[in-house]
Amino acid sequence: VWTAVVKGTHSGAPYSPLPGVPPVSAKSPPVACRNDPEKITLNFASGSGLQTISRITVEQKLSGGGGYSGPVGFYLQAGGDASKVPQ
Repeated sequence: VWTAVVKGTHSGAPYSPLPGVPPVSAKSPPVACRNDPEKITLNFASGSGLQTISRITVEQKLSGGGGYSGPVGFYLQAGGDASKVPQ
């Protein structure tokens, strides 16, 4: 188990987090994106000696933060339209 903070800069090709969601184009200057902390849990396959992951769990709603997680979080921070993202 660990806490991850994923960040990056949208400076390349237009980006969409899901099929059917209109992509958001890069801006000038590029937009720096930083998702909220996420709790990551890995489960390993029995007998694999910690070499084969059997399940990954991401808990996206830790306390605090701005409500940004996963690919959709990056999309929204880069200027994407929240009304176009399926709930």
